[in-house]
Amino acid sequence: MSRLSALITYISAMPKRLFWAFVVTHLVLWTAIPSLLSPNLPLDMIEGYAWGKEWLMGTHKHPPMQAWILESLFTITGRARWVPYLASQLSIITAFWAVWQTGRRITDERTALIGVLLLEGIIYYNFTSPEFNPNVLQIPFWALIGWSFHKAVKENKAVDWILLGIWGALGMYSKYSTCLLLLMLGMCLPCHRDGRRRLLGFGPYLSLATALIVFLPHLNWLIHNHFLPLQYTQGRLERNSDHYSALVTTGLMVAGQLIALMFAMVLVIVLYDRRRSPSQPPAPSFDRVFLTFAAFGPFITMFCASLIFGYHIRDMWQTPFWNFTGLWVVVFLRPALTPVDMRRFGMMWLVVFSVGLLAFSANESLSPYVTEKPKRTIFPGKKLSQIIVDTWHVKYNTPLRYVIGDVWPAGNVAWYADDRPSVYMEGDAAISPWINQDDFKKSGGVIVWCIKCGREAPKSDDEPSFLQSTFPQGQVQPPLTLTRLTYADVPPIVMGWAIIPPE
Repeated sequence: MSRLSALITYISAMPKRLFWAFVVTHLVLWTAIPSLLSPNLPLDMIEGYAWGKEWLMGTHKHPPMQAWILESLFTITGRARWVPYLASQLSIITAFWAVWQTGRRITDERTALIGVLLLEGIIYYNFTSPEFNPNVLQIPFWALIGWSFHKAVKENKAVDWILLGIWGALGMYSKYSTCLLLLMLGMCLPCHRDGRRRLLGFGPYLSLATALIVFLPHLNWLIHNHFLPLQYTQGRLERNSDHYSALVTTGLMVAGQLIALMFAMVLVIVLYDRRRSPSQPPAPSFDRVFLTFAAFGPFITMFCASLIFGYHIRDMWQTPFWNFTGLWVVVFLRPALTPVDMRRFGMMWLVVFSVGLLAFSANESLSPYVTEKPKRTIFPGKKLSQIIVDTWHVKYNTPLRYVIGDVWPAGNVAWYADDRPSVYMEGDAAISPWINQDDFKKSGGVIVWCIKCGREAPKSDDEPSFLQSTFPQGQVQPPLTLTRLTYADVPPIVMGWAIIPPE
C-alpha cells in the first residue's frame, strides 16, 4: 500500500500525463470489456444500424447523427463487434478532454484534472456508456459547447463563436434535448456583465447564424415531415394526472440522479476536508456563473417541468447533464489537494473505477442467472439471421432485400445478414419512408416477430397485427426455437416468421 501511495503522489505531480493515461485506460478497458462480454449488439445499436444503412436526414424518433456515425464505421471496418463500443468511449473521452480544457482555463491543471476524474464516479460515463445511442452521443457535444462558450465569452474570438455554433448544431443532430443546454447558456449571458458585454457585439449572433446554417438541412426535413420526431417524443412523455403523482415522480427523478451521482459524491467526501487551497484564489465571477448554469441548469429545468407540469422524466434522458459538475465542485470548494489528500483521493478513485468495470462485467455475465428478463445482448441474432437468410437463398436464389417487423427482431436479421436488407419497421410506410413500394413488391421479403423472447409463455396471438391486414400474401413458416447466448438455464426464444414471395 505504501508503494501505491508513493506512486499516486508521484504521478499527481504530472497532471497532464496523468490525464492522458486516464483517458487511454478508460478508452481501452471500456471498449474491450463490453466487446468481449456482449455477444449480441443491444437495441439502440441495432436500431441505429437499421437507420444508418438508409442515410436518412431524420427518423421518426431521433435526429440522424448516431445512425450516420454507425454506418460510417461499418463502411470502414465492417461488422467488427468492438467498433460501436469504441464509438461510445470516443464520445466519453472527447467530453473528458473538453472539460479538461475548460478547467485548465478556469483553474490550474491539477485541479482541472480532479474535476475530470470526478466524472468517473457518475454511471453515465462508465456503466451505461457502452451502448452507443443518442444519449451517449450528446455527452461530447454538450462538453464541447461548454468549452467553446466559455472561451468565446472570455476571449471574444470569431473562431470560438463559430465553433460554438457548430457544436450546438451537431448536438441538435444528436438529440433535440441539446437545446436545453443552449437555452441555459443563453440565459447565462445577461446574468453577468461579461455576458452582457458580448450581447452587444457580434459573437452570439455569429454562433446563432452558424448553427442555423449547419442545422438547416435537418430543419427542412422536420418541416416537410410535420415534425414527426416531436410526435414520438410526445407519446413517450408521460404526464401525471394529479399533484401527488407529480411529487412522487419528481422525487423518483431526483433519487435516480442521486444514485447516478453516488460514487462521485463519495469521491467528493473523500477529497474535501474543510481546508481550502491557499494557492488557489476564488475563480472569477463569470467562471462561477458559467459553471453553475452549465452544471445544474438543465437538471433544474427538468425538475421544474416534472414538478409543475407533471412530466415523467426518464433517468437516461439526463445522461449528458453532468459534464461540468466535477469542475463546479473543485472551483467552489477549492480543496487543498495536499499530498495526503491526493493519495487518499487517488486510492478511492481506483476503487470507484474498478467497481464500475466489475459491476458492468457482473451485470453482463451473471444477469441471465438471476433475472427474469434476459438481456438483449444474449439474444441469438446472428443465428436467427443465418437461418432465415439461408432459407430465403435456397428458396429463391436472390439476395434478401427487405425484413419487416419490430426493429429488434427485424433489425437483428438485417444487421447480421451479409445481404444487409432494409428494415421495413413494423410494416409502416410512415416510419419507413426509405422503402420503395414498387421494388418491395417485386423483390419480396420476410416478416419476423417474437413469439417468446422473455420468460413469459408464448403469446396466444403470435402473429403481428399487420401480417394479414397489410401483407396477406405472407406465407407463415414453422416457428424457430433458438438457444440464447449463455450457459445459464434460461428458456430458449421462439421466433415466428413469414415469407412474402417476390413477384
